[in-house]
Amino acid sequence: MKVIIGSILLLFSCLAYSKNCEEMSKKFFLDEMDAIVGSAVPEIKERPKYIAKLLTKIMTEYPEDDATKCMAKGLEQAQIEKRSQIKRANSEI
Repeated sequence: MKVIIGSILLLFSCLAYSKNCEEMSKKFFLDEMDAIVGSAVPEIKERPKYIAKLLTKIMTEYPEDDATKCMAKGLEQAQIEKRSQIKRANSEI
């Protein structure tokens, strides 16, 4: 019984841990790389620096997570968030 409870707790902690990586990635895209999800476009030559910064952040803060998956999920969530912000802004006009 203790093994089952321990397994369940481990599963939920892993899901929460992964969620935090995706949330951090989403926030990074919205704050630092609005061009990818919004309208403020940084120069193309600057984009690799942003990606390297995000990758370093993921690898240091979330070493157990798949960095590519974390970045992809974060970008996807950031794009959804940005679209909903635009829809709200347009509906208020």
